[in-house]
Amino acid sequence: MFFTIIFQGGIILHYLVKDRIVSVLKISEHISIIILYRRKSVFQTSIIYFVTNNSKISQVIYESN
Repeated sequence: MFFTIIFQGGIILHYLVKDRIVSVLKISEHISIIILYRRKSVFQTSIIYFVTNNSKISQVIYESN
């Protein structure tokens, strides 16, 4: 499953990885926010990452169970 949504000037990419959905919000060329959440509990976000242009996770800004 893969689909793209343009949202307020940003691009949201959704990937289905095993039992989790990975959403990538591309804010600019160098900044992206990655959201991972389970399929069965869509509203319970598990991890949000702040990603820089190095394509490495630089900071976990929110985490919940």
